[in-house]
Amino acid sequence: TEDTEDTEDTEDTEDTEDTEEETWFENFYPGLTRESVWELFFDHEAEQENSLYKEFDNNDKYKVREIVMTSFEANDVRGLDNSFITDGKIWKYIGTKNNGASKRPKKERSPNWIFYRYAEIYFIYAEAIAMRNAVPSSTDSKIIRDALNMLRLRAKTSLLDESDVVGYTQSQWLSTIMDDKKKEFIGEGKRWFDMVRLAKKQDFTIYKALVLEILLENVPFAEKAIFQTKLSHSGSFFLPINQDEVYQGRGVLVQNPAYQ
Repeated sequence: TEDTEDTEDTEDTEDTEDTEEETWFENFYPGLTRESVWELFFDHEAEQENSLYKEFDNNDKYKVREIVMTSFEANDVRGLDNSFITDGKIWKYIGTKNNGASKRPKKERSPNWIFYRYAEIYFIYAEAIAMRNAVPSSTDSKIIRDALNMLRLRAKTSLLDESDVVGYTQSQWLSTIMDDKKKEFIGEGKRWFDMVRLAKKQDFTIYKALVLEILLENVPFAEKAIFQTKLSHSGSFFLPINQDEVYQGRGVLVQNPAYQ
């Protein structure tokens, strides 16, 4: 009996390890996992449809850039054939398996849209702790590191060692958090809102430079000055007001200065 129990335990452990990648991918197909906090469900057969599959499968506008794809470690379960495939298409909304080949059948081509899943709670927590002091205490740094490592462990990617982050400033921690979050939430509509939220704190006086550094890190050197000039105006972080509404406002509505 003891031998049988030991065998069953071993098999359960192996099954868990073998399916860990699929467990992460199941957040998107079939969706509605235990990790989901708030998710918009689409019943394609009941004509509850969206265009996510079509946009990500056929529109080159939404491809993942090569510099982002190569930032993933080879064993990261969120990387190749999970979040994206080799040509940059965002696979999490196209496929049924993390193999880069099995596409959704027609009746399942309206992926659910996840507003929040549990992974984001760790990032929110880590960011809140990082915001407490310009130079986080060793205790706060450990809290942040542990929160990020929970997600890195699940992703099977390298963990942050204490020696890697000793003396980290607030800006360094925020950059690390945003970089990790970028990998976790590719194509989930988080990135720009993260950047705006961070930049606008205390009326764009403290973190704007950090955000500009993050936004411009992948821009070719010859073009950086142009983008830096455009983004230097705080209004560039927001959309312009529809010009028809400005006209109808008869002077009450004033166009966003960044677009005047």
